Amino acid sequence: MEIIKEPKRPYPKTDKVIKANVPLSRGTKIPLQNLSFLGGPRRRKGRKLIEFQFLSSFIDGLIILGVTLLLTAGYLSLFKNEGSRNSFFQIFAVVFFWFQFCYLVLLRTFAGCTLGEKTCHIRLGLYQERFLLSYPFRVIYRTLLILITGVILLPILSWFFEKDLAGEVTDLKIISLV
Repeated sequence: MEIIKEPKRPYPKTDKVIKANVPLSRGTKIPLQNLSFLGGPRRRKGRKLIEFQFLSSFIDGLIILGVTLLLTAGYLSLFKNEGSRNSFFQIFAVVFFWFQFCYLVLLRTFAGCTLGEKTCHIRLGLYQERFLLSYPFRVIYRTLLILITGVILLPILSWFFEKDLAGEVTDLKIISLV
């Protein structure tokens, strides 16, 4: 059985930017060239990357806050807790920190990024690093480091020094996909 291959058509070599796929007299078409943006792809670096990390953290924070309120309201309505106002805040705090940790670690480990990071086109580590056995432990280490420093302090210091300090410590840096 013989494989039938399409004959190669010689395309004219040109340095001009062709804006349309223009048919020629023999029925062939000139290939589209140089369709990328003028500057080419640019990766975010420094403060710009840290600002997108703030934005993704804000989006994740809204998601975590909403789910925590739903879980807390469900818990209180299920058990009809007649406790004081302090019991609501205690339950809310426990559920908030538990869900925040699980959300950040599980989504980053199994999906590769959180919903906020997906929206802002940033990831933790390279694609190949996600398949290493040490990746989940580095994600846990980075998440604990950020949570222990108060969620705000380390990102502000990172913005001031224009580099990912949590990534420097944990060897799991933020990567921009855009």
